[in-house]
Amino acid sequence: MKVADLAVILFFLCLSSSAFAQTVPSSGTLTLNNGQTASNSVTLSGNLTINVTNGTAYVTGKISGPSNCTVTKTGVGKLVFTNYNDYYGPTIITDGKLQIGDGYSGGIQNTANVEIASGKPSALSRAPV
Repeated sequence: MKVADLAVILFFLCLSSSAFAQTVPSSGTLTLNNGQTASNSVTLSGNLTINVTNGTAYVTGKISGPSNCTVTKTGVGKLVFTNYNDYYGPTIITDGKLQIGDGYSGGIQNTANVEIASGKPSALSRAPV
């Protein structure tokens, strides 16, 4: 194998792995697919919607924010919070599942309340520690 061929392979491997990394915005909508992770920490400046289109996706960074900012989970997939989030606004689950923690860490300490859409009784879970 030539050095140039190896460089091309490494370039495409880097491109494909970075396609899985996402950034949590301070407001607006973040869409994640199966296996994707958003790892940055963020302080909310407005409402945040996290849409998981399929499978399981992760937010590993810390989400902070004031009481007038809502975090809404949409989409049929499962979202896992693995950090200790301390935003003060409500958490709303309209579809799919939200798992708090990964068995080692994670939480939503200061959230005002958790609202689950009608007909979604198992939409929220806490990973065993």
